[in-house]
Formats: sequence, C-alpha cells, structure tokens
Amino acid sequence: MLSAPGQSLLEDAVAFAIEAVQSVPADRLLAPTPCRDWTLLDLLVHATDSLGVIADCMKSAQVRPEPTAIGDPRTVAPDFCDRARAVLDQLRDPTESVMADPIEIGDLPLCADLLAETIAMDLAVHGWDVERACGHRRQIPAPLAVGLLEASHRVVGEDLRPLLFAPAIPVPAGAEPGDRLVAFLGRDPDQ
Repeated sequence: MLSAPGQSLLEDAVAFAIEAVQSVPADRLLAPTPCRDWTLLDLLVHATDSLGVIADCMKSAQVRPEPTAIGDPRTVAPDFCDRARAVLDQLRDPTESVMADPIEIGDLPLCADLLAETIAMDLAVHGWDVERACGHRRQIPAPLAVGLLEASHRVVGEDLRPLLFAPAIPVPAGAEPGDRLVAFLGRDPDQ
C-alpha cells in the first residue's frame, strides 16, 4: 500500500509536471531538452508512459507497460495534462488509489513507495526539463525537491546511473534543493 508521504510526493510531482507542460507550445516539440538526444516530444511521450504505469498500478498489482501511441504530435502536451489530472484524481480518491504492495512491473516486483518515488522523481525532473526546453527558469519547489533528493539517493545506484543518467554535476554548498536534485541526476542547474 502506498504510504501517505509517498502519495504526497507523487501528487506534488504530478502537479508540478502539469504546470510545466500545460504551456508547451506545439511549435517547440522538436526543441532539444536537457535529456541528451531527446526532443521535447520524446520527453513528453516518456512522461506520459510514466503516468500510464502509475495509473495502471492503482488498478492492478501486475502491470505490463505499453508505450504511448502518438497520434497528432500537437496533442501530446494536452494529452499529458489530461492523463496527469486523471492520475491526480485517482490519487486523491481513496476508492481509486489502492496500490498493492509489492507491485509487479513486467517481472520486477517493486514496493509501492519505491515505485511512487521513482515516478515522482521522473515526472518532476522531466517537468524541469520541459521548463528549460521552453526557455523558462521555474524551479522544482523546495519541499518537493527535498523529498525527491532523498528518494533519488535510494533509487539511483551506480549500476543504474550509466543506463539512465549522466554523471552527477557538482554544485556549491548551500545550493537550492532543486538545483541539487537536477545536478545529482546529471543536469546542469544553470542551463
């Protein structure tokens, strides 16, 4: 079962991602992002897939992720926001947000909180990526970043980092929590 802190972290990350994505102009979809070799369109499709996983996990203890089918690329951002709002509604409705523990993603059993932390980290940091790709400087809110920074140290081991993240970037002591989070995940906070 998803704990209250895990649920809160996931809700806050989804809300941040919605704010970042809702103003994406259709003419920016091929813009580069801080994610090496990913366009904004690639990133939004990936983030939509993450939403699909968490939505499926609230309905079943066994999930077989299916990639998001892209219709009209101009609808990817609005579709992401619609799906994200539906996930928020599910999370906030106790009759909808029942999550088994463990959950099987493919053949990998995961604790509900670890899955929620992983998807929250993914959505919030990709929300930051969207902000940068659109030329905005909004930061991940400090309370969310603090929770995600703690989670990221549990989720991102040295075995996983080379597969999914660039090396961590050093930041000055006293850097904002959001800057520490994105730097830990291989992004330049000054970008």
